[in-house]
Amino acid sequence: MPLIVRDPFRPQGYGTTVDAFSENIDIFPTIMEAVGLTPPAHLDGRSLLPALESRPEPHEAVFWEDDFREVAMGAAQAALDLPLDACNMAVVRTARWKYVHFAALPPLLFDLDNDPAELVNLADDHAHAAIRIEMAERLLAWRAEHLDWRSPASN
Repeated sequence: MPLIVRDPFRPQGYGTTVDAFSENIDIFPTIMEAVGLTPPAHLDGRSLLPALESRPEPHEAVFWEDDFREVAMGAAQAALDLPLDACNMAVVRTARWKYVHFAALPPLLFDLDNDPAELVNLADDHAHAAIRIEMAERLLAWRAEHLDWRSPASN
């Protein structure tokens, strides 16, 4: 998903395109740094100011989670025959690979270089087992690093 930033204090960057990953958690530290504040160490994101100054420090991968429960009517749970608490997923995407791990459904693995439309799931392909394990471990490490127990005092 594209991110558009227009910093009125950096007009020299208007119209610049940066082909690098960013995450929504990067917006707050970016704003803090732009107004002269130092983002606290406990924030998960990082400033995108280097990218606005044509020296991007790209993320190697991006991560996100989604809760696809449909609480009011239970449509998602009924359609997938899943309990309410099993309707969630976590995703890691690199430049080439996208791995989706569901709580109660089989995983998905896509080679974005050869399948940009994400039509061919390689998760069960033995030839891609090492990539699947690497992506699952990367996702697990990210989730462990970003557990909710963290607090500013623990850093």
